[in-house]
Amino acid sequence: DLTGQSPEVYFAAGLALGLQIPVIWTVQSRDAVNLPAGMFNHFQPFVWDNTEELADMMRQRLNE
Repeated sequence: DLTGQSPEVYFAAGLALGLQIPVIWTVQSRDAVNLPAGMFNHFQPFVWDNTEELADMMRQRLNE
């Protein structure tokens, strides 16, 4: 989850991507505007408002 822009999240995601492990990007809507400008060009994070909405998005994604 990119909410709060923790450097550790970018490091862990980069490691996972390097090991060819799929990454599901998420960010709370209030913090989405703080993402780096090119982020949406490369990844499409789930933008959520509350945890119930995020849980529904994750269920749908994992059932695909």
